[in-house]
Amino acid sequence: MVLTMLATTAIAQTQTIHTLKMTDGTVNQNYNTDALIDMQSTSKGLLLPRVELTGTTAAAPLAAHTAGMVVYNTVSAGSGGTAVSPGYYYNDGTQWVANWIGTNDVADFVTKTNGAERLRVTSGGKLLVGTSSSLTGGANAIMQINNGTTNGALQIVDGTQGAGKVLTSDANGLATWTDGSGIAWTLKGNTGITANNAAYGSSLTAGTGNWLGTINSADLILAANNKEGLRVNSSQQVLIGTTTVPTGGTTAKVIIDNATTNGALQIKDGTQGDGKVLTSDVNGVARWTTSSAKIILGNKNTTNVTGLTAGDSFYTNNSITFNEPGSYFLYYSLDVHNDGDATQTPTLYLYLHSSTSKATTGFTTIAGLAYGWGIRGGSTTGIGAQSIITINEAPITLYLFASLTTSSWWVYNGACGKMTGMYATKVNI
Repeated sequence: MVLTMLATTAIAQTQTIHTLKMTDGTVNQNYNTDALIDMQSTSKGLLLPRVELTGTTAAAPLAAHTAGMVVYNTVSAGSGGTAVSPGYYYNDGTQWVANWIGTNDVADFVTKTNGAERLRVTSGGKLLVGTSSSLTGGANAIMQINNGTTNGALQIVDGTQGAGKVLTSDANGLATWTDGSGIAWTLKGNTGITANNAAYGSSLTAGTGNWLGTINSADLILAANNKEGLRVNSSQQVLIGTTTVPTGGTTAKVIIDNATTNGALQIKDGTQGDGKVLTSDVNGVARWTTSSAKIILGNKNTTNVTGLTAGDSFYTNNSITFNEPGSYFLYYSLDVHNDGDATQTPTLYLYLHSSTSKATTGFTTIAGLAYGWGIRGGSTTGIGAQSIITINEAPITLYLFASLTTSSWWVYNGACGKMTGMYATKVNI
């Protein structure tokens, strides 16, 4: 090794060296006059003192903190914010500082250009771009970007980018742009989109709200077990069991094709029942109701009632049950037999009541439910009545009563002929 001392001046016992040139012979260049030591070599380096620091705030193993002192620490020591680890440290006059950029207290590390903040690393380790404080909802985010109302806050160019692509990751979290094929829908669907207005059929633009679908003329298809279950076409028609609109279905919003298997639609809402039909109210709300053409048959009496006198009222053992509200045409009749004087002209009236517990006197009817008419003469004849009744609450059973208004002895004869009975049919009024 050649040690050359240049431009020296002797003053008393101290020798002042302006520049010290050190070389191992592999390089022999002019020394740099701005350098105190100019070391020249193509195969050797500078080895700084190797020490064992005990922490950033302790000067040890040196006697005191000296600004500008540089060492290489060989151990991990200390704890918390004053811990040290192997590496280069310089002394700022009060503590040892590692060879890194940032802060060693709770202050954020801020990077600026042209006097304006561009990037911030918070004391908690979060990277903020375009904002000096964490954004709402991003408590767990490591990086947050705030670009105001200008879209395109993030740009990644890696050769996979392209219009309409989505950012996906592999098993290790490595992101790349893909066309989105094979990506499963999330449980909450697409987010961050809202309609221009509340009107049906309006287009969708970026904003707030959630929706699931397409933004071009492609159909939206939902499938399970790799089989299509439902399709919403570009005309906003819902297709089930078919991929195309069948003949006559141009204006339909929901189309179901179950081929030749009946039972394509099932609706259970508590109003369902055998033989019912689907009807609507004035607002188009549908429910199952009994067809207006369906006849409701009552229970027919087979027991005679004998020994009646004038003023008697009695339950005829005939009844009829209505299972749903509505208006009905109700017909009821009795076969009767003269058990007394055939020359008498008795009159028998029919009434309806909601209970079988009626006194033999003081008979009253339910207002507006029914009426009857009398019969005269003959040994065997019949009496009948009909009414339009309105049932407001269902189910309800109505019971048929009769009232004898003459002094003749008459017998209600349930086994006498086919006229005895009750029936009703629903009507629209």
